[in-house]
Amino acid sequence: MRKSLLICLSFMMFWAVPATAASRPVVSIQSAYVVLKMDVARRQFLGASRLSIRNESGRTLTRLPVTLNSGLHIGKALDGNKQQLTVSEQLTKLQGAPEVQVNQATVTLATPLAPGDSMDLNLYYRGSFSPQYAGGIYGVGTPGPQFSLIQFWNFAYPAPAAANVDALTALYAASHYKADMQLEIPADLKVASALQVVGEKEAGGRKTVRLHGTRDLPPPMVAVGPYENAHFPGVDAFYMDGNGELAESLGVKLAETSKLLSTWLGAAPAGATTTVIDLPAGDGHATAPGFLALPLAYTPTADELTDLRQDMVIQWMPDAPTGDQGSWRAGLMSLAMDLANGMDMKAIKEAAFSAAKADSSGKSFSPATAKLMFCLIDDLAGEGGFRQMVGALRQTFTGISTKNSELAPYLVAHAPNKAVKKLVEHWMQDGKAQKTLQRAADYHSLLKKVD
Repeated sequence: MRKSLLICLSFMMFWAVPATAASRPVVSIQSAYVVLKMDVARRQFLGASRLSIRNESGRTLTRLPVTLNSGLHIGKALDGNKQQLTVSEQLTKLQGAPEVQVNQATVTLATPLAPGDSMDLNLYYRGSFSPQYAGGIYGVGTPGPQFSLIQFWNFAYPAPAAANVDALTALYAASHYKADMQLEIPADLKVASALQVVGEKEAGGRKTVRLHGTRDLPPPMVAVGPYENAHFPGVDAFYMDGNGELAESLGVKLAETSKLLSTWLGAAPAGATTTVIDLPAGDGHATAPGFLALPLAYTPTADELTDLRQDMVIQWMPDAPTGDQGSWRAGLMSLAMDLANGMDMKAIKEAAFSAAKADSSGKSFSPATAKLMFCLIDDLAGEGGFRQMVGALRQTFTGISTKNSELAPYLVAHAPNKAVKKLVEHWMQDGKAQKTLQRAADYHSLLKKVD
């Protein structure tokens, strides 16, 4: 029976958002360089991680928790001044997933780290990678003779957070950076990742592969296996075990989605290639921005295709806070998802009208209202106006967590005509959307009222 897996339960987890007090990590990762020498047949790892971290806790730190796979152990820790740090370790159950055992290390800092300050942390570790329990995010891609998935959630490299699912999730959500990695692997295997391969060197039956991140992403996910590669517009597919035709079928479908999103939302973001990775039969599927891993031996279900398209849509979306202050993004995201799933724009607009009119959230500008506003802008802005307007706001606000109150004046200032300007003022700034909606019988009559 196929195991279903989604690395993050909510698409909002993929992108940096202001953390609440409850979800605030102790630190965030600002940059990372990870070196791994892998004997995949014996699951032996020799690794080093150079992390630049920032104190997000709101208090001065004298010690730092680090979670690592239960079979890996830290042999040495240095700060940015090359001063050796004291490390203590203990095997413990992962809080929130007690069936998983991890190595919980505590690093004592030579110099206290004040709130908001940053430091470099160098960790050197080795050991035998310990398989996690079967199933779930902690067990996918356990290293073996022909396949390994190196990822945050199987703790193949150190995570500066307590052995607690909530703490690790907060770290993952707050850490977005251009990662660099270097892997030494058997020469007959290949590396597949959303990171770019920038160098390879073979010697003595081994291969050293250098990887570089071209855009800010959460902690990296890298697959190692007997891969072949196929390229499609906006999509790189890595497949194995004769799954070339299946890779091509999925690649073509996702390339169509990429083209459609470019048509409606503007050009793809720089480096927004989606990398599709074939997993061994029986594994689940894992997603991260720019990275989709699933067993190609199976035909993806409709729900799984929706998951894959959602990952592509996320790459087109600027950042926004969670909750009421970022409802504009949720509305635009919902509209883009409908388009990516092949819905007709007329049907999308009628459904958006019904959903917004029936919205009982009590919010003056809810995600449903935001989605309907973008639908109206498509009609009011004229031919090509919607694409131009959304494309411009994506360029302007990429990498910036933008509130409704910050986006509204931008849209007003860059409105292509008076009708769009008036709509944004009344709906986003004045909170009059529901008042207008209740006087309209359908989308067409609403359009007449706002035009």
